[in-house]
Amino acid sequence: MLRQDPKATTPQKVALFNPENLRRFTLLGSDLFIKRYTPIKGGHFPDMGSSYETFTNADFLELETVGPLVNLAPGALTEHVEPVGALSQHQTERPGNDTETRSCACCRSCN
Repeated sequence: MLRQDPKATTPQKVALFNPENLRRFTLLGSDLFIKRYTPIKGGHFPDMGSSYETFTNADFLELETVGPLVNLAPGALTEHVEPVGALSQHQTERPGNDTETRSCACCRSCN
């Protein structure tokens, strides 16, 4: 488990190819931050093939999903989708529900 520590004197980073499409992180006690993405198996990823990276130092914790490297022609587009959501300690996650329909754990204003 990687934790953000305001007293840390050195940064820490974890990077890996994560074949799962769901990551969960505990915030502020027992509230839960959820990030989903679909890693591309067989894609060429930076940082030794990593599709998921977590970085922390004394100031912040970063949760990053990474898309595969692609060559784009001028004017071409690519897309990397990572729906996110949050659940308060009083909610339970129900498989298949869109994260946009859940209550926001940070401000409770999106009910």
